Order: sequence, then C-alpha cells, then structure tokens
Amino acid sequence: MSAVSRFVGEHDTRLWRILHHDVDNAIAAQDPSYVTKINTDETSAKRGHNYITLFMDPERKNVICVTKGKDSSTWIECKKQLEAHGGHSCHSGRKRSR
Repeated sequence: MSAVSRFVGEHDTRLWRILHHDVDNAIAAQDPSYVTKINTDETSAKRGHNYITLFMDPERKNVICVTKGKDSSTWIECKKQLEAHGGHSCHSGRKRSR
C-alpha cells in the first residue's frame, strides 16, 4: 500500500480506509445463500508468518470470505460470517494433500 500511496500522492491511512469501506460494502451486498461449494487458498499476507485464508465460490468465481490465519479456526470464522449474512450451514469436506 505504501507504493500506491506514493504513486497517487495520498496518505496510506486514507487508502486503507477507502479499501476497507469498499470491501465491507461488497461483503454486505453479497448473497451467500447460493453458495454450495467452497475452495480455499492459504497465502502469506506479509513477509514472515502472517497468513490469510481466502474462501472462494468456484461456480461464480468470487471471494466470499477472508480470514486471518491458516488453521481450522479459519473455517469456523468463515462459517460464522456466511451464516450471519444468510448463508447455509456447511460441513467441511476438506481434503489434505499428502
């Protein structure tokens, strides 16, 4: 964000505030009741060991939830967020690669 801040000539705090506002509005506008399948991707959010988990709808190809971390608690947090916005309760059928 600091590179974008320098490029556009705005303070990074303002850019983060705008980004969070737009993301919050996009999440509020989603209708997760259609979600029947979920794909996940765990990735590093910053240098070091700061991870986020992305939950995506493979049929509509959009992100439906983002949580901090990469352990099983991310599934619980995403489930809470989906149910709070009208999504269905889900059962995790997660497969681990060997």
